[in-house]
Amino acid sequence: MKTNILNRLRQLGAALTLTATLAGCGWVHEGITECPAQLRLKFVYDYNMKFADAFPAEVKSVNVWAFDSQTGAPVWSGAASGAELTPEGGYIMETTLDAGTYDFVAWCGLTEGSALKLATYQPASKQELEVTLQAAQEETRLVSDTELPGLYHGMVSAYTYAPDVTKPDYQTVTVPLTKDTNAVRVLLQNLDGREINPADFTVEITDANSMLAWDNAVLAGPTVTYTPWEVRYGSVGTGTPNAQTADASRAEISTVATMLNELSLSRLIAGQESWLTVTRNTDGQRIIHIPLIDYLLLIKGHYGSMSDQEYLDRQDDYSILFFIDATNNWYIASGIYINSWAVVPPQTGSI
Repeated sequence: MKTNILNRLRQLGAALTLTATLAGCGWVHEGITECPAQLRLKFVYDYNMKFADAFPAEVKSVNVWAFDSQTGAPVWSGAASGAELTPEGGYIMETTLDAGTYDFVAWCGLTEGSALKLATYQPASKQELEVTLQAAQEETRLVSDTELPGLYHGMVSAYTYAPDVTKPDYQTVTVPLTKDTNAVRVLLQNLDGREINPADFTVEITDANSMLAWDNAVLAGPTVTYTPWEVRYGSVGTGTPNAQTADASRAEISTVATMLNELSLSRLIAGQESWLTVTRNTDGQRIIHIPLIDYLLLIKGHYGSMSDQEYLDRQDDYSILFFIDATNNWYIASGIYINSWAVVPPQTGSI
């Protein structure tokens, strides 16, 4: 009988020890270790027109910094790129941060050799985390004629990390990203099907948006002229002309000729001046000169209810079609097509 009681007491003691080890790892006791705890970061890019997380498909690199919210001092940084960002189950970045309150700033998509340059990777304060577009000086203007890689900004302010020391505690901070680069395609199409000579036109966009602050604001800076990083000419047959048509102006067009200009821009800001200009090179005449952002926002209503800036930040891909008449002028009456939506501009005023 005594033997059975002793055995039961030993079993109970072992069970209590195991329970203390598993559930009381934060106790101060010899032989008992502290509970594991860690702050982790998850990056999400769903601030787009699909309203779905495109981080695994689009983001190629991550750089992130943590700053003490009270002192502003940098306390940790992390970086990852390539295959690290696409593990099965999703990417989570581990940190070595202790309990505290932190501000996080992330710049994602920075690549070696890109025209988008970070001021420093070892900042003394978050204000030093500025990104600048390196434009080339051409006579009296700055010119950007390269395809910019996707640049993404993320920020989380005053996150308090206070792990529970009585149990394992893994906390994950979600860092939402905003894309700052835009693809703009400007198409010129002849109304009568004539071939377009790419040498006849110059397409440019001007904007003072080359400097981005740590909080993703566009800083005051010089105006940059964006020119196409690629120009392509194409023509498509549409059938046989109708020779029986009496009115030549209404004759069926057998070929559609288009000149495609691909431009790459930094962040677009609602209310800021940004001009799209098409110049006829034969005489230097501006045949198109429109406030780009104002026109892009004319189709915002087709995509639901959102603010002007939210639309510009979510939409990163624009196609703009202009029709050119027989005199190589913009045929304003035909309007503009922006992302396949028709926009009829005012018929008065200069261009």
